[in-house]
Amino acid sequence: MAQIAKKTKRNHHGLLCAHEYDDVFAASINEPEATAIFANGLERAGIGRRDQKVPSVGSEDFGQFGLSGAKAAMLFLGSSPDWPRVHPPDYDFRDELIPVGIRIFSETLAACLDNS
Repeated sequence: MAQIAKKTKRNHHGLLCAHEYDDVFAASINEPEATAIFANGLERAGIGRRDQKVPSVGSEDFGQFGLSGAKAAMLFLGSSPDWPRVHPPDYDFRDELIPVGIRIFSETLAACLDNS
């Protein structure tokens, strides 16, 4: 969960050092087994996959899932590079992504059931 905090302390030389941070979120770290399960579901659904090469602040509270020991993986449904990002007021979810998400999760679940 996001938190805002400020800390200030003085060291033994009388110098003042201030440290500030805000919007602290638990990191979303894709667990390899969960990532492989999603990769299988994407392949079964015939949907391409592009791994993100750099960290993203978009994980927000999703990082909490992995803290309890759950094998978690985060998946982004890509709207397009030209589409507004999620939190600005001009964002509007692309409803045509709903069937894509359903297909991904349905095929991922089917793959899990096939392997059980």
